[in-house]
Amino acid sequence: MFFLLVSLSIFACPASFAEIYKYQDASGKWRFTDKKPVASKAQNIETLEQANKDTKEQTGDNTDAKDLATVLNEKYQPEKPIEKSSLAVVKIETVMGTGSGFFISEDGYIVTNLHVIRPTKASGEKTKKMLAGMKGQLDKDEVELTRWKSILKKEEARLKRFKKSIDGLAKKERAEHMQEYKDDKKDFEYNKKKIANFSKVHKERQREYESIRRDYNIMSSASSVSKQFKIYLKDNTKLIAKLVKVSKTYDLALLKLDGYKVPHIEIEKENNYQQGMQVYAIGSPLGMADHMTSGIITNVQKAKLIYDAKILPGNSGGPLVNTEGQVLGVTTQKIAKGSVMNDGFGVAISAKALKEELKLLKP
Repeated sequence: MFFLLVSLSIFACPASFAEIYKYQDASGKWRFTDKKPVASKAQNIETLEQANKDTKEQTGDNTDAKDLATVLNEKYQPEKPIEKSSLAVVKIETVMGTGSGFFISEDGYIVTNLHVIRPTKASGEKTKKMLAGMKGQLDKDEVELTRWKSILKKEEARLKRFKKSIDGLAKKERAEHMQEYKDDKKDFEYNKKKIANFSKVHKERQREYESIRRDYNIMSSASSVSKQFKIYLKDNTKLIAKLVKVSKTYDLALLKLDGYKVPHIEIEKENNYQQGMQVYAIGSPLGMADHMTSGIITNVQKAKLIYDAKILPGNSGGPLVNTEGQVLGVTTQKIAKGSVMNDGFGVAISAKALKEELKLLKP
């Protein structure tokens, strides 16, 4: 999954378009599906690629295979505003993992968190601290292993001398000392096996440490310079978005998908959010795309909204929307006691702060 800086002019095409069909139902309404329609129940069946080509040639309009807004709306046919909002939410994949984002304009601008696409100082320090702890324990184990190997070596030499001295004794005297030798030899073999097992575990821990350290170095280097990111739409279509700009004030970044007309979410204009308001968090928790949870706003702060809808790692960068499907904020972190998997509160950058920052981020 690691990649370095590549040309910004290279973009992937949706793999699923060739499998989407356009047809007219019994009432004459045009429909889209990813399963081949039954001929007896559909008319004028064409693949989307053929249909778009014909439409463009006949009408000269801009409704072609790159009109993702039409494709997704026809495929999912959302009835409620919040369902329509989910069409504009994407999963973002980076060398560090996955996060979320959402389209804010039909020409492909995507809002996400800065920490989704760039390693944060906090996450870097946490990994460095973990690696330092692992290295410290490995060094201690190495000292202990060296000490025990030295003891075993001396004990092995002593046993050899003891056995040699016994062999030189008369039969009766040799028999008297042989049991002591056997007991000492048994203890030696037990300790030798114990140290061998400890050495094996130590080597496995060394390999684990080196693997984590190597991956961290590669990921840190790659994520710090990456300008392109894989995004996945609601139907799992994979595309490539480029980085436009990052915020210097908030945990925000702006990406851009070029060459497509996309579904997008409107940002709430009146900054109308209060305690108790029903909200929905949409995103990709634990890397699973297109999930939605609901709750209420529990607290409104200067540039932040606190809410109780369940979120997990991967929700970062996703939208917090109202019942009208308008963006109230951008999910950025979780407040939880202990593990991030525990229940807690979500924190979103408010729509007001987002709008102010977009004036600086958008070209």
